Amino acid sequence: MILIDQLNDIYIDADLETVDTAQWYPKVMRKDYTAALSLTGCIAEGPDQGLYENYTCGAEGNYDGYCNPELGNWSIGNRWVTVGGSARN
Repeated sequence: MILIDQLNDIYIDADLETVDTAQWYPKVMRKDYTAALSLTGCIAEGPDQGLYENYTCGAEGNYDGYCNPELGNWSIGNRWVTVGGSARN
């Protein structure tokens, strides 16, 4: 509700739709939303691994389908992960 109030303060009309978890992923996969917040947790290996698994081209957790090959090379700790998913030191 805080976000809705802030948007309304700058004259942007917004509605909040709460969605059950069972309906959330099908809705996201259909891209049936204007804006969405996903509170994807971070795995034990740290935030770098979460970035790779959720935001690279073709990643299983990349639900919105955004893909930018130039951003596909991530520095993860002392390793580089390339667009193809292979790691090298």
